[in-house]
Amino acid sequence: MTGAFIKVCMFDDRLEISSPGQLAGVVTLENIRETRFSRNPVISRVLTECEWVRELNEGVPRIYDEMKGFSLEEPTFIEPPGYFKLVLRNNIEARQLLKGKRVETSGEKQGWEQLDEVEQQIMRCLAEKGVMSKSQLAAHVGRSNSTIQDRLKKLIRLNLVKANGNDHDPKRTYEIVS
Repeated sequence: MTGAFIKVCMFDDRLEISSPGQLAGVVTLENIRETRFSRNPVISRVLTECEWVRELNEGVPRIYDEMKGFSLEEPTFIEPPGYFKLVLRNNIEARQLLKGKRVETSGEKQGWEQLDEVEQQIMRCLAEKGVMSKSQLAAHVGRSNSTIQDRLKKLIRLNLVKANGNDHDPKRTYEIVS
C-alpha cells in the first residue's frame, strides 16, 4: 500500500472516508462495533496517555453515538477490495431543525424570548459550531468585539454559555452549557 493515502470526500449529503488496506486483525464488518484491534498499539497507547482519545476502542462506538445524537442514519462501513470505507450520511434539514430546537429549549429555561436578537444569534452560532472565540462570534454575528463581550457576559450570568480560559487569555473560547 506504499504511496496510498487516506481520502476524505465531503458531499452535500454525506462524508466518505476511505483508508487503504483491509480491516485489521479479527475485526470484520459484522463485529466492528464490539471488536478492538490496533494496527499500532504503541501509537494507540500514547494517544490515550496524552488524553487525545478518551479511551481505547472509543472510535466506532462514539461515531454511532454522535450520529444517533443528531438523529442521523447509522454509519455505513464498506470493505471493497484494497481499501476500507466509512460513509456518514447527513440530513441537513433535520439537523438544522434539531439544533434550533435544542438551542431554543436550552434558552427557554432562562426565557429564550427575553434574549435579544444578538444573544439569540450567539446561541445559534455556538450550537452550530460548538466552540468559538469572541472574534469568531463577532465575525459570524456581524457585531463588534465589545458588543459580543457584553452579550457573552450576560449569557454566562444566565448559565447558558460557559467560557474556557481566563479573562485575559487571548485564546479564550465559549460554548453552550450542556
